[in-house]
Amino acid sequence: RGLAGEAGADLILRPAAGLMLSAGPRIQYGNARFSGTYFGVSAAEAAANAAAGGTLGAYDARGGILGAGVEIGMRYAISDVWGLEAAANWTRLQNSAANSPVTAAGSRDQYTVRVGLTRRFTLGF
Repeated sequence: RGLAGEAGADLILRPAAGLMLSAGPRIQYGNARFSGTYFGVSAAEAAANAAAGGTLGAYDARGGILGAGVEIGMRYAISDVWGLEAAANWTRLQNSAANSPVTAAGSRDQYTVRVGLTRRFTLGF
């Protein structure tokens, strides 16, 4: 039941008919409940982890800015109703997300790529 969101702004270019390119910065936010769920380690979780031979200590994750980065994307209209969409994103973990023992074994740099096929539907009322 936590709250998370992303804000960003894009520069948009339309170099050819049916093609849109976009790029811009992104900021990810999560409140304390969200941050605690994904990046926090309770005392009970830390004890269970230690009993299993792990090294995770208790950690109280705070809410706030959790990541900042850049996204580049494209959309291409194959026809009037079909389209192709793709994007690549780089995010650098910040604050509680970066300092969490949950993410310590990995990298502060996070990468995602997505590709999708879109279909437009029209409801005639």
